[in-house]
Amino acid sequence: PGFEGAELDVGLGYRWDWEQASFDVGYVHYFYAPLAVSPDYGELYGKAEYNFEDMFTIGGKAYYAPNYSQSGFQALYTEATLEIPIPTIDGLSVSGGVGYQFFENPAAFQDLTWIAGIT
Repeated sequence: PGFEGAELDVGLGYRWDWEQASFDVGYVHYFYAPLAVSPDYGELYGKAEYNFEDMFTIGGKAYYAPNYSQSGFQALYTEATLEIPIPTIDGLSVSGGVGYQFFENPAAFQDLTWIAGIT
């Protein structure tokens, strides 16, 4: 009681750096309460970023669910990002990205996403 519609994400991953690049791979499993909200399912992910001499950082990520919401269909989410530091203010940067959600199921709603921020 009190947790209807809750989502619990449990993940395991590995991150490493190589010169100006960073990489992250792993697995996330999504649990829902109650199960009637959505069937539990898992997905694999991979992320990469490259820092160009502290002038800007580009990144990309992909999440792949081989059995999205136990529907029998695959799903793939991809995203590209850009972060630019503000040189006149130490520690401040602006960022943005665009992504797309692909579903193998032709009846599923595919979605274009975007993100923008200041850190």
